[in-house]
Amino acid sequence: MIVDTSIVIRWFVPGLIHEEYCMAIKKLFEAGKIQLKVPELVVYETCYELNKLLSGPILSKLVSLAVDYLYHIAVRPEPDVFVKALDFFKKGYPLTPSLCLSMSTHSNETYITTDKELVKKAGSFANVKHILDISF
Repeated sequence: MIVDTSIVIRWFVPGLIHEEYCMAIKKLFEAGKIQLKVPELVVYETCYELNKLLSGPILSKLVSLAVDYLYHIAVRPEPDVFVKALDFFKKGYPLTPSLCLSMSTHSNETYITTDKELVKKAGSFANVKHILDISF
């Protein structure tokens, strides 16, 4: 299963919409019931989003926690995945979702996001699902 920043950020910032579903994915991963992958770019993007959402002493602690946690599930995609990601990017998808879509199509794994518009735009050509469409 591939997740993007929209899922990951909810692991570290309480109170965001769909938090409980995102946390369920994290708990299943921690229990060894599913495998998760995130492109390396998600680590950087998560730090950026945490910086936008939080401030003060909690910020540096959460950034450190997020980096330590994500380091173990971050993957460096193969070169052909990057090439395919550029095709998605040229079609108007944001950078990180382009990479996740490419990873998903390359590995035939499900890509989970909280972005309804992305799911709608991707349609049936990619194995992308909204967090609310996942059975737990």
